[in-house]
Amino acid sequence: MTKKPKPKSESVFEISQHRFTRGERELVILELLFRDPESRNSFSVETARELGKILGTHKKIDGLLLRAEGRVFCSGGNLKDHLRLGKAESLKANRDITKVLNQLGDLEVPTLALVEGDAFGGGLELLSAFDLVFVTPHVHLGFWQRKMGLIYGWGGGARLAARVGAKAASRFGIEMKSFTGREAFQMGLVDRVVAPWSARPESLAEILRLASMPRRSVGAFKRARDARSEQREFSKLWFGPDHKERLKHFAGK
Repeated sequence: MTKKPKPKSESVFEISQHRFTRGERELVILELLFRDPESRNSFSVETARELGKILGTHKKIDGLLLRAEGRVFCSGGNLKDHLRLGKAESLKANRDITKVLNQLGDLEVPTLALVEGDAFGGGLELLSAFDLVFVTPHVHLGFWQRKMGLIYGWGGGARLAARVGAKAASRFGIEMKSFTGREAFQMGLVDRVVAPWSARPESLAEILRLASMPRRSVGAFKRARDARSEQREFSKLWFGPDHKERLKHFAGK
């Protein structure tokens, strides 16, 4: 029997909202499960636009967790789509994907990607947009851009440089190597190696811990890209609502 193509309107993200009470606050953690097995979880422009729409709709959240279903977390860009679109339209599609990853990276709440399958090429650029990346030990992370005669195309090079340094980010692309989860941790590409049986609850617990702390400073940390902007953001927060609340709590001890 011939398998019917998946309708374009079908969502590739399963959305869950978790609500927790911490003192007088109700915290909402948004969990997204990415699953598009027919494309090995490729990150097409349609997938990016769907993610952007989800982020735009779910604005009142305190943290974001992304997971993926299957042996591959993300196989990078959808090559069939780009061949179909041609150069001009596919370049526009890549710009649209970059905008969504920037939107993800600029979220003013903590974000965490849990990687339980392999990630290649653009999949690593997707990961670079998260504040934290947890991996299970068996996964492989591969810099495949050069294999396709390309470099980083979705802003991932700059984000990876901020994480591991410009020289390392360039070297990883040139050498076109794959790393296990443990190797990636040793190189600073990921933040924690977690056991497969506890990966999801450990990730949820961590994003909840981060969400429980004062929220306003999250966006400020992301906007503070140099000494001047750091001082500007600090001044905005000084004696602001979160700061005054913490000062009051400290004075009452």
